[in-house]
Amino acid sequence: MKRVVGLVLVAVVLIPAGGCGGPDGLMKDMVSQVNDLAASIEKKEPADKQKAIAEKIKATTEKIEKLNLSKEEKERLQKKYEPEMKAAAERLPKAVAANPEAMGNLAGVSMPGPKGE
Repeated sequence: MKRVVGLVLVAVVLIPAGGCGGPDGLMKDMVSQVNDLAASIEKKEPADKQKAIAEKIKATTEKIEKLNLSKEEKERLQKKYEPEMKAAAERLPKAVAANPEAMGNLAGVSMPGPKGE
């Protein structure tokens, strides 16, 4: 779970990008997926569902990293999506605090962290 929270924070700070429709679409996907994970944890849904959502977050992060966005594009996207991503990133630890067993549910999920980690 620490890796998931770390991933979200990395996305907020370093990886403002998007998805199917390019960087903006991927960023919208990331925000949605983080909110989906928090909702799943809040609802105490089965571990396999939470793991599947975490894997989607991982895949989206990898797609974002492969875009090799310019510094200017990253800054533009960060500014555009920062409020939504920050809200999603703040929701996740609150969900885990309310349902600590979720950390165990996601223990086997390999999440990418900041480069160099």
